[in-house]
Amino acid sequence: MFWQGAVVFLILSLFRSSVAECPSHQAMFSDPFMGTFCYDCSEGWVPSEDQLDCLPDCPAGTFFSGDAFGNAICAQCAKGAWSAGRANFCTSCPNGYTTAGLGATSADECYPESEEEDAVTCPVGYHAPAGATRCSICPANTYSEGGVVRDCTPCPAGRVSDAGSSSCVLAPCEAGKYMTDEGCQTCPRNHYSNAGASECTRCPDGKVSEYGAGSVDECEYGACLQGQYMTATGCQQCPPNTFNMRFGMISVQSCQDCPAGTTSPAGSTSANDCKPDGSFVPVVCDAGEFEVGGACQQCPENTFSGAGDNSCSDCPSGKISESGSSSMSDCQFAPCHSGSFMTSQGCRQCKANTYSRRGALSCSACPTGKVSSPGSTSVFDCHYAPCIAGDYMTESGCQQCEENTYSGPGAEACTSCPDGKVSAAGSTLIDDCDFAPCSAGDYMTESGCQQCGENTYSGDGASSCTSCPDGKLSAAGSTSEGDCAYAPCSAGNYITESGCQQCGENTYSGAGASSCTSCPDGKLSAAGATSEADCEYAPCSAGDYMTESGCQQCGENTYSGAGASSCTSCPDGKLSGAGSTSEADCQYEPCQPGSHMTEDGCVQCPENTFSGPGAEVCELCPPEWSAPAGSTDPGDCTPPKDTESPTTSKYNTIPATTPNIPTEPPAKLLRIFIAGRPTPATVRLNCLDEVTNEILTATFSNGGNSVQGQEVNVELNCDDPTWVCTVEGYAQDTLDIPVPKYNGGESSVSAVVINADETTILDTGVQDESVSVTWSKASEFHGESNWNHKGKNQVTVSKAGRYTASLRRCPNHEPVTKSINVITKDPNFVSDKKICSVFGDPHILTFDGTHYTFHGECPYVLAMDCSRYQWYIYGKFGPCGDGATCLETIDIITRRGPLELKRGFGINDHGRMFGISKGESVNVRGIDLSFDGAIMTADIGDVVLKWDGLSTLNIIVNQGYTTCGLCSTNDDNSANDLLHYLYPNNAMSFADTWAVTSLRGSCGVNSLNNVPVDQDIIDSMYNDIESSPFSELDFWNDSEFVLAAAHDRQMDPNSPFKANYMECSCIQALVDHLYNTQGITISRWDIDLNCPSPREILLEGVRTGCPWTKSNAPFYLR
Repeated sequence: MFWQGAVVFLILSLFRSSVAECPSHQAMFSDPFMGTFCYDCSEGWVPSEDQLDCLPDCPAGTFFSGDAFGNAICAQCAKGAWSAGRANFCTSCPNGYTTAGLGATSADECYPESEEEDAVTCPVGYHAPAGATRCSICPANTYSEGGVVRDCTPCPAGRVSDAGSSSCVLAPCEAGKYMTDEGCQTCPRNHYSNAGASECTRCPDGKVSEYGAGSVDECEYGACLQGQYMTATGCQQCPPNTFNMRFGMISVQSCQDCPAGTTSPAGSTSANDCKPDGSFVPVVCDAGEFEVGGACQQCPENTFSGAGDNSCSDCPSGKISESGSSSMSDCQFAPCHSGSFMTSQGCRQCKANTYSRRGALSCSACPTGKVSSPGSTSVFDCHYAPCIAGDYMTESGCQQCEENTYSGPGAEACTSCPDGKVSAAGSTLIDDCDFAPCSAGDYMTESGCQQCGENTYSGDGASSCTSCPDGKLSAAGSTSEGDCAYAPCSAGNYITESGCQQCGENTYSGAGASSCTSCPDGKLSAAGATSEADCEYAPCSAGDYMTESGCQQCGENTYSGAGASSCTSCPDGKLSGAGSTSEADCQYEPCQPGSHMTEDGCVQCPENTFSGPGAEVCELCPPEWSAPAGSTDPGDCTPPKDTESPTTSKYNTIPATTPNIPTEPPAKLLRIFIAGRPTPATVRLNCLDEVTNEILTATFSNGGNSVQGQEVNVELNCDDPTWVCTVEGYAQDTLDIPVPKYNGGESSVSAVVINADETTILDTGVQDESVSVTWSKASEFHGESNWNHKGKNQVTVSKAGRYTASLRRCPNHEPVTKSINVITKDPNFVSDKKICSVFGDPHILTFDGTHYTFHGECPYVLAMDCSRYQWYIYGKFGPCGDGATCLETIDIITRRGPLELKRGFGINDHGRMFGISKGESVNVRGIDLSFDGAIMTADIGDVVLKWDGLSTLNIIVNQGYTTCGLCSTNDDNSANDLLHYLYPNNAMSFADTWAVTSLRGSCGVNSLNNVPVDQDIIDSMYNDIESSPFSELDFWNDSEFVLAAAHDRQMDPNSPFKANYMECSCIQALVDHLYNTQGITISRWDIDLNCPSPREILLEGVRTGCPWTKSNAPFYLR
């Protein structure tokens, strides 16, 4: 950017100017509204040949990479690859070729892999070129790790080595850096160092420097205030009768003369300080004050003045003072942080084995025997030194390990020897653990002592167990032969002199018996019977059955097989004689005339047939003759008209050529009937005869479910609503019985507020156990995420979120939902931060709480450091429809150069466009950038920015930090927010004067709050707000944010963004404001106000902002 003519931007001339070309060590940056200037490449980068970009400064044999912590490093090329330097990757050798080791610098170092077979093997620090027969020492600043090494590997940048080295060490630091354990680090601002320094030196009082200053000559006086100008010895006040309203002026010529006939005091800051001749009275300020424009003001912090000095002097380096201090003695060193102590030169870190609290004048030694790291902050950081092997650490120090344990060096506890092994006290290794001799009842194995098994025994120190004598037993772990004895006989056996013998047939015995008992008369038992219950009568023969008194014959119409204990009845309708032996003996009684025999018994003959007594089949009448059902004689057959009846006897049959008719009757009809009133989960079913309405015994089935009975209660099935009724002799019937949908009222949305340290119960209020409840929680960025599948009507929550219970009986039913937005409020919320918000079309909420709308179309100073001028935040407002503008890009400018954040989360580092992905953090030009998937955060230290990638920006500073710009002064006085002009101009609004332009006023005149909003739109916005679940919350209906949203709704038809995105950004600003000022967290409010989700805002920013390509897009956009 280029700001010639805009006073504030002249400050930047201290470290940037518009240029046509740059020195060879710098790159050039050009931007339509930032101008063209030179900048230093980031550490580890160098300018490209055309100086339009920066490239990684990696030497030959290395490539640009990053370590595990994300730091940029130059890593060596692997074996088989090479680079010529300044490379993003190494080039592989051709197939079948390799290199002598790491860090090859050209393709000439590639050679066939087959040559390695005959190569010379060298010790560390030596190498053998191809064809050599002996090893040569590696020269200085190279190394080798030994083996087949063709060439020694050059040391990486910043490291050196002696000849014959196996590795490289850190080189002495160059000027502007200092040595740490991690290598050379760049000196911070306002410090410098000479080459080889181990620490940096602070610049002389009143002087400042950039990072990496290499000598005291690079320390310069800082930017001067209004009413001052720069000299070789620092800032000086403008002479009397002159004034200077600009910051950062570098010569006395910048002090303008007062108009003729007027005078002014030294250090005057505007023409208003010039008074008519004779009216000026010299001002003499009291101690602790300085004179500005004829008035005395209190000296700021870290300065002092004596009576009549009329200017303030800086405290010595490292010392601080309160505002209004009157002498140098008021300047004191700030209390040292914990882990450091005060010296005459300031705070110094405590050494190892000492510690200190905040404000300490000296460090305290750790208790005897204890040690600590440098910079320890309390006695609790002191701990005993690691114990030697054989000891372990306790609260009182090292103690020796007890017997049967051991430890190595530095142990916190002793380790027990393996089971069965022992060791002496103070043992140091597991090898010190040996097995002890086994006690009686055990024996030694490779893994230690094992107990003797049953029926064996052992004495002390045994290596094996001895078996008991034949027939004798012993318990496991027996210690002598005396423990071996005959075991009592088991039931079914009896004892003899030679041991236990089995009882014979028809006898029995219990456990421990000395003899067997005979079964009762007539009863039998098998050998080895154990009780009288084993004595039974002999099995009965077929046709008989067993009773308590023996076998009895089966009666009529029953039968039995051999060994039966009861007789089985013949099937219904069948008969048998006494003593029948099988079901085949059961026969139906011969059928009466007019019926015939079937498997189920006698059945009446159908029409046009007849039968005599005992018939197996019915006979057909002659063709076209007829007879009633149940006819008993051929004479019952009636011929057709004009036909003579055949002469038959009562028992004549139709000739054999006449076929018999089928004997199976046609299937009957039935129907499924729902009995009573069904429940949502169950229903009572029965099957009725379609003709007689008789309730039948039936089988009811549905998929894998089956139940039988006359009336059954079945569970309804979400997957298959069809029930089938089956009865033998009947045709099946089906009935669809779907699970009824849950209709427990309309879906609802509500909100509840809890303290951040409390829990609350969310309750659906549903008691119907047939309803399935699935809880979900709106995800942080978009959509829903499953949260609880346990089917509970009540759940306990403690975090803010939009929770939804989906109620339904079947998975394919449309659910009734009950959503509850849980809002948390921190009851102990206190913040020392001040926040300026830029949102929508565009609206600005200043640090001190003033709302205003400003439609400027230019880059503007949103906020800047107006005390030390260390940082500047510029926002470019571009068109967002007819008469509307919104935030397009953000420029963060520090003394390390500018960095641009673009709509769509693009990052522009002097023309190098890139992005960062969710969860990623990077440091660019001293600015820590991170991205959580919805918000990009830029942390400069004194100021933090949070950018939604579309149109909303929050700028966060500490309370009392002096700022200026569109966000105003941060002085807790909202009354002066809109009076904070950069330069007086009655025709312009204060915001117009903060335009970043080379010509004052070239961005036009834009009055504040200049668009009247139609009352109908305001009413519609309030209606939407009041219809949300948050309307009953007293903190929700903030009129300033609602009016801003109504303004954007009115302008929305012309917006380049999707519908309602701008008005919704105003509600998001309200949500952010509640969180930042009251500790209130509202999650996913957008769902209930029909606003875009954070993910949709991200995509809209990408759609309308960054032209991402496959090569530079973060992974979440590819």
